[in-house]
Amino acid sequence: MYAKTMLNFLDHLLEQYGQSVVKLLVGSVADNIEVNCALAKDANLPHLPCHNHTLALDLNELYRSHSVVSLHHSAVCDIMGKVM
Repeated sequence: MYAKTMLNFLDHLLEQYGQSVVKLLVGSVADNIEVNCALAKDANLPHLPCHNHTLALDLNELYRSHSVVSLHHSAVCDIMGKVM
């Protein structure tokens, strides 16, 4: 339902510029949350997962499964926190 609301909003917004989702968009690049996948499906658009989100998920899994990598990651985060 939320995806349909978003799709209607996008169409309404694009209509102000003489465009529509069908005329303007050729695909959806977003994270794989349910609403983004549903939006693409409702708009008959192919959905491609955002590689930044995919990489973050993969790295989080790496940190969980390898304690040495997790320790190094924590150390880098601590240093960056002090620098920034």
